Amino acid sequence: VIKAFELIIDDFTDDDADEFLDYFEKTWIGERKRRGTGRKSPQFPIELWNVYDRVSENLPRTNNSIEGWHNAFAQRVSIAHPTINKLTDKIRTEQSKFELDIALIRLGQQPEAKKNNLSKNRR
Repeated sequence: VIKAFELIIDDFTDDDADEFLDYFEKTWIGERKRRGTGRKSPQFPIELWNVYDRVSENLPRTNNSIEGWHNAFAQRVSIAHPTINKLTDKIRTEQSKFELDIALIRLGQQPEAKKNNLSKNRR
């Protein structure tokens, strides 16, 4: 990441970009140390935000699928502060659905597609 940043920084000739490049370097790469070699620690370590390894291993770059599941589960629970019994029932139902999907996958079948509730809400 640092080598790539150093390669492309010279391509910016516009003075307007200096402020952005300084911000990026300080926040995401780490500023060069004034004495000696190396860089200061960035505000956010490269290991925290760089997804190169995930992409090369064909893994998702984001947690959007988890966010999607969470939103759908929250809708199924349907209230902000459910009782422990209602929440437990919903979790058990969710687990049963996943176990059924896993069993179908193991049998070489595709799980049933999740229904899109948008069309119901538009009626």
